[in-house]
Amino acid sequence: MDRYKFVRSLASLTLVTGALVLGGCFDKPPNVDYDAGPPDAEVPDAAPPCQPSTTVCDDTAGVYVECDSTGMPAVVMQCPLGCASDAEKCLDVDPSNGLASYLDRARDDDTVIDVALTGTATVDTTTGEFSVNGTPLSVTTEVFNGIRIFMFKTLTVSGTLKATGSLPLALVADGDIAITGLIDVSADGTAQGPGAVTEDSSCMGSLHGVSGPHPDPTPGGGGGGHYSLGATGGGDGAGDLGYPGGDQAADDDVVPLIGGCRGGGVNETISIQPVMYAFSGGGGGGGAVQIVSRHTIVLTEFGRIDASGGGGQSGTHPSGTIGGAGGGAGGVILLEAPVVTLDGTGVVLSTKGGGGASAGNGAATHQGKDGGTDMGPAVGGTGVSLASGGAGGTETSLPVAGSAGTTTGKDGGGGGGSVGQSRINTASGAAIPLNGATIRSRNTTGAVGARVVP
Repeated sequence: MDRYKFVRSLASLTLVTGALVLGGCFDKPPNVDYDAGPPDAEVPDAAPPCQPSTTVCDDTAGVYVECDSTGMPAVVMQCPLGCASDAEKCLDVDPSNGLASYLDRARDDDTVIDVALTGTATVDTTTGEFSVNGTPLSVTTEVFNGIRIFMFKTLTVSGTLKATGSLPLALVADGDIAITGLIDVSADGTAQGPGAVTEDSSCMGSLHGVSGPHPDPTPGGGGGGHYSLGATGGGDGAGDLGYPGGDQAADDDVVPLIGGCRGGGVNETISIQPVMYAFSGGGGGGGAVQIVSRHTIVLTEFGRIDASGGGGQSGTHPSGTIGGAGGGAGGVILLEAPVVTLDGTGVVLSTKGGGGASAGNGAATHQGKDGGTDMGPAVGGTGVSLASGGAGGTETSLPVAGSAGTTTGKDGGGGGGSVGQSRINTASGAAIPLNGATIRSRNTTGAVGARVVP
């Protein structure tokens, strides 16, 4: 496939009154002269269709034309972002994180296909496996810059696309992307979302909700940090302070593409000889997803993207209770296209933090809630006479600290995880949710990157 819709001979052109038709895609390009005779004239006059040996980009139509020495268009292309201001060239989308070549490959590579997802689709960003309703689907994919990239001609998601694995996810389409279902890169309890910061990297330092081994009773674990500090865990009934939440790591352009951090877990030393522990697991960090189109990204109906953090867990204990773990921080959503539309009450972008666990022994009510896409914060776990976990952060509220233990319920509750971030880059630099669409994330907007072509 030629890169910019090359036209090489007069036989490939159709001349009609007032229009030059190239595969039905383009309006009349600049410097194109047409037969001045009646519309049904069978023989055009001698004027060439464009000025020989010229290159022109029509600012009004946003159409680029290269004319060869014989007066025939050699290259005609619609400019995704209009014409360059300082040269007779086009402006094309230049995605963040160095994905421009994959956007071009989505257009030019014949192995790249149109995909419409219904039912339940799953992707593994570590292996690149892609399946729909349990059946493998061959989707062109590659790993670049630590990101798992899937390429499409066009992409429609009307069911659920659930991503797992260790790498951030990128969905790149030459044409339109339409989402009326769910794209899910969220954490599930202690399971990290794809692209969440792993345990052997910076989250084990200041961003991770702090945790550690402790004799009975135990304080609560701190929530994972992202847009804000993670919330502190509750202290124990013996007077020990709760574990601190993770540090803030706000980054408005969300480059590089990195998800949220795990909440702090809690180790309780039950006995010394032999050494035995009880453990509460921190909520997983929300994942990271970048979605790129050369034309439009549209979320309507029940279109949702979930990159929220997981709820902290309260571990099992053979003889009592243990402090609750912190909630995981929300991850990252990055949308880039000339036009991004969020329209309708069912449309949600979410990077909410997970709730902290209460002190407890692993009962269902003791676990913190995952961030999810619903309104309001993810609540912390609760238990009768036990210290409760703190709620996770949202687009408008900070995460809440875990409750402190008492003389009767001595272990502390886990702190809530921070909200994550989203970013929308468009040609206008703006993207306004319409008709009740909601962004449950700390969101910023900006101009989509541009590059001069061809």
